[in-house]
Amino acid sequence: MKPVFIKTFGCKVNYSESVAFADVLKKYGYQPLELTGSELPSSDELERPVVFVNSCCVTKEAERKAAQFVRRIKREHPQSSVLFTGCAARNHTVSDQYRDAGAEVFDFYPQAFAYLDEVLEGNARRTDALASEARYESSQAIDTAALDNTGIVGLGRSRAFIKVQDGCHNMCTFCIIPFVRPYASLPFDEIIAQVDGNIAGGVREIVLTGVNIGHYGMTPVDTIENIASDKHWRMGKLYERTPGHPDLSDLVDAILGRLPQGTRLRISSIEPEDIDDRFYGQLQHPRMAPHVHLPLQSGSDGVLTEMRRLYDTATYRNVATRIREAIPHGSLTTDILVGFPTETDEQFAETLDFCTDMRFERIHGFPYSPRPGTRAGRLPQLPREVVQERNRRLIAHCAMLGEQQWQRFVGRSSQVLVEEERDGMLIGHGEAYQVVQLPVQEGIEAGNIVELKLTNLRDGVFSAEPVREKKAQSV
Repeated sequence: MKPVFIKTFGCKVNYSESVAFADVLKKYGYQPLELTGSELPSSDELERPVVFVNSCCVTKEAERKAAQFVRRIKREHPQSSVLFTGCAARNHTVSDQYRDAGAEVFDFYPQAFAYLDEVLEGNARRTDALASEARYESSQAIDTAALDNTGIVGLGRSRAFIKVQDGCHNMCTFCIIPFVRPYASLPFDEIIAQVDGNIAGGVREIVLTGVNIGHYGMTPVDTIENIASDKHWRMGKLYERTPGHPDLSDLVDAILGRLPQGTRLRISSIEPEDIDDRFYGQLQHPRMAPHVHLPLQSGSDGVLTEMRRLYDTATYRNVATRIREAIPHGSLTTDILVGFPTETDEQFAETLDFCTDMRFERIHGFPYSPRPGTRAGRLPQLPREVVQERNRRLIAHCAMLGEQQWQRFVGRSSQVLVEEERDGMLIGHGEAYQVVQLPVQEGIEAGNIVELKLTNLRDGVFSAEPVREKKAQSV
C-alpha cells in the first residue's frame, strides 16, 4: 500500500476528520501514517512523500504553525505533494500563503482525496463513492475498527470520536468559525450505526464531538450575516429545532440505552446555554463519563458582553453548580480566552477570581488573536506583551488550581480506559478524564477498562495500581 502521511492541527473535531480521512485512504488501498510533533517523513522512507495537512485557523498562531510545517516539508522533500485542507484552507483571506509555500489547497478532504487518487496516482475516477463525504464532511465518523495498525492519532481500538454536528452561528465577536465551517447535523440513524459498529469492533468509549454539539438537530433562524447584526440578539433567538429531528438529549438517551456494560459515552464539550434539565440526569447514568468541558472564555461580565457570549457569570455559575451536584465524583474543565481587546486589568483579575470560585480541574487558556472578518478583529488591540503576560499568569494560576482539585481523587478508585503502552508504562484516562499511568503488568492491556486505585499525583498525571488481583475484561 502507498503511504500517505497525515498531520493534524487544532481541535478534536479536526482529529476526528483526520481519522475519517485515514479510513477513506485505507478503503482505497493507501496506508495512512501519522506525523506527530515536529516529525517529518525521513528522507529514506519515500522519495516523493504525499502529506495531508488538516489545519486550524482559530488563532493566528495555528495558521503560522501550519504554514511553517508546509515550508519545512517542501524544503526537506522538494518533490513531495502537500495536500492542505481544514479550516485554514477555507479561510480564504490567508489560504494563498499555503499555496505560496508549495501546497495544493482544498476546502474539504474529499477534494484532496480526489486530487491524490486521480491526479497524483492516475487512477480512473472512482470517487463517486465519496459523494456522501462531499455532501457533508461531518458524516465521516470514526470507524476505529477499520483502522487497525494505521497508528493515526494514537486512538488504537479503545476510543472512537463521532462528529455529530458541524458549524456554529453564534457569531461571537472573536470567532472565525462561522465563516469557515458549514452548519449541519449528522442524521440520527447514521450516528447510531456508527456507535453500534464501533462497539461491535471493540471500542470501549464513544466520544460525541462537533463544533457546537448543543446545536445538534437545530437550524439557525437566519444567515450568519444577519445573525451578526444585533436584531436576533435583541429577539434572544438564534436557532430553532429542526422539525422532526432529535436534539442532543434525545441522541444521548438513545446511545446510553444501547451501550453494553463495560463501555461508556463521553461528551467532548458543550456550551452553558445549550444544557437542558435532561442533561443533568444523563450525567448520572452509569455509562456516562462524569466529566463536562464547559467553555467560559472570560470570568468578567463586561468582557462576556463584548464577546457576545450567550450567558453571564451568574448563569454560568448556576450551570456549573448543577453539574457539580449531579456528578460530585466528576470533573469540570473549561476554556479561557486571554487578552480580548477590551479586557482591562480589573476584568482579567475578575476572570482569575471566577476560576478560583469554580474550582476547575483543568483550564485551557490561550491568548486572543485577531481574526479577519470578525467584529473584535476591527477593535483597537491590546499590546502583545500585555496579552502574553496575562496568559503566563493564567497558566500558572490554572496549574495551581488543577493540582489542588485533582488531589481529591488520590486514594480513590477509577474506571480507567487503558489506551496505549509507552516506555514500559500503560497510559489512559479515568472516567473523570484523569490522566493515569501505571507500569506494564500481566493481565492489563491497551483496549481495556480497568478499575485502578489512584495512588499519587504529579504534574497532572496520576500513578495507579490495580484495585484487586484479577484480569481486566478483555476486548
